[in-house]
Amino acid sequence: KIGGGTDYEPIYGATYLPRKFKIAIAVPPRNDVDVFAHCLGYIAIVNARGELEGWNVTIGGGMGTTHGNKATYPRLSDVLGFCTTDQAVKVAEAVVLLQRDHGNRDNRKHARLKYTVEDNGVQFFRDNVENMCGFKLGDARPFKFTTNSDPYGWNKGIDGKWDYTMYVENGFIKDQ
Repeated sequence: KIGGGTDYEPIYGATYLPRKFKIAIAVPPRNDVDVFAHCLGYIAIVNARGELEGWNVTIGGGMGTTHGNKATYPRLSDVLGFCTTDQAVKVAEAVVLLQRDHGNRDNRKHARLKYTVEDNGVQFFRDNVENMCGFKLGDARPFKFTTNSDPYGWNKGIDGKWDYTMYVENGFIKDQ
């Protein structure tokens, strides 16, 4: 209860997801988030003018295992399809709802989205996401990752803006 009322989350409803749910966004040519190792991923698809056209959506990744338990295993995600930027949130909500409704709640070791995708298949997810969203996903668009590491120093993004990445072993950066 919050403030005397009942706690209600509009997507989860009265129940929560069976287990953690990780989301990552990658902007080619960098895959510094390792997008294929997450439950849900978005790979930015940019046209020749540098404008974002939409996202290739990935589902069902996860690298965790339990030592000695062959029923647990790492799994790279599958590319579900392409969605436009204005469709991306609706697609995410549909994937979360499918995990909420079909994820394993009886076995904590088998409760991640990667097992739900493995058990039901990518086509099951695609069909259900499209049905829930009311639109068809497009075919995945071509992309190419050239690195999966953090480039230290000054880096120019695809939008022409600059950022600086530095390694901080531990502690805090404080502006005096």
